[in-house]
Amino acid sequence: GAMPPARPPPTSKSKEEEEEVLFDFVHADWVQPLFFFAIVWSVCASTDGAGRSKVDAFLRDLCFTSVVSVRAERRNGKHTRAEMKLNNMLPRFGSVYDYAYFDQSKSRSGWVSWSDLQPSIANTGPKTDMNDLVVPTVDFSRYFHLLDYLMVSGLPMLITGPPASGKTFYLHCKVTHGLPASKYAHVLAHLSAQTLPENLQRIVEAKLEQRKRGALGPTGDRKLIVQIEDINLPTKDQFGAQPVLELVRQLIDQAAWYSVSDPDLTLVEDVSVCAAMPVVSDSRLAPIPGRLLRQMHVMHVSGLSEADIRTIFSHTLKWYHETNGFPTEILDLEPRICDASLVVYERVCARLRPTPAYPQYSFSLRDLRRVLEGMCLQTAEDVMDFVDSA
Repeated sequence: GAMPPARPPPTSKSKEEEEEVLFDFVHADWVQPLFFFAIVWSVCASTDGAGRSKVDAFLRDLCFTSVVSVRAERRNGKHTRAEMKLNNMLPRFGSVYDYAYFDQSKSRSGWVSWSDLQPSIANTGPKTDMNDLVVPTVDFSRYFHLLDYLMVSGLPMLITGPPASGKTFYLHCKVTHGLPASKYAHVLAHLSAQTLPENLQRIVEAKLEQRKRGALGPTGDRKLIVQIEDINLPTKDQFGAQPVLELVRQLIDQAAWYSVSDPDLTLVEDVSVCAAMPVVSDSRLAPIPGRLLRQMHVMHVSGLSEADIRTIFSHTLKWYHETNGFPTEILDLEPRICDASLVVYERVCARLRPTPAYPQYSFSLRDLRRVLEGMCLQTAEDVMDFVDSA
């Protein structure tokens, strides 16, 4: 959620004037919108696309048609009630999920569209790997800034969403491009059905050093972010428990665990957890234990829209052609290549549905990405020979 605002600076006013200043501060125009922004991305952040439409409609109905009674307490113990409308609390256009809110202490204030907050990440050079290429989309801007709130605060989080929706990519970009390496370290752990607690513990402890007796912490007085992928894959043992997830819960809840080599409880300092899992309808997977889920801030990443898919596809293709010296004849074909690829992908997903006899017919954006990777295996010389012979 949003960081709480700081109190106003002390003044030399009288006690009565200070009480009025405090009353005005509590009812400042930016406090209520900031509260709604925090509500949207805390309580209402775990909903999918259909749920977000209902949340947006509910909040707008509340703000534009309701009158609420406000109760404020002054420093002298007296209470004041006032009737107020909430007609300025939300942006009037789009969805509440399309905007961020900033108070007057920031360089920009009020409701700002996520599309206007694109982070500046310079990684489009010729030596950039395609897996590290960042394409500016609304979703990327949205989650890049929201993850900043959570990671800097050290809050444990769980990112959910359909397969190939960008969960891992958003986390990876944030820890590699959005946080200073002098203050934050990062370790990645992929879980599976066979992952043992000691496997995860050794991965994390490889990034830690002994700070004092019975206490571990990241090297160089930094903070360590543990990125856990596929946290929903560990299966239950014969007793119905999921030991790997219980280890994660203990790390979050107690900031400590029992070392593999030492039976004494070891403190684990300055370590936060960010996990990701796909939303799939597989009855073989055990649900995340409530004891772990209650510790985490859950945020759902909706699937990419058609406009975002088209932007990513065309931007990547254009970047590859321009950085590798392709002729203008090929550059002019990029829109047609993009349109044709998307049409084939949509028809395959619609007509080749998975069945018990053909379970492999389960397509996602990863398959479209493989098509794009195949196109990026071409060289300018091969294309020039084809253009010259045509």
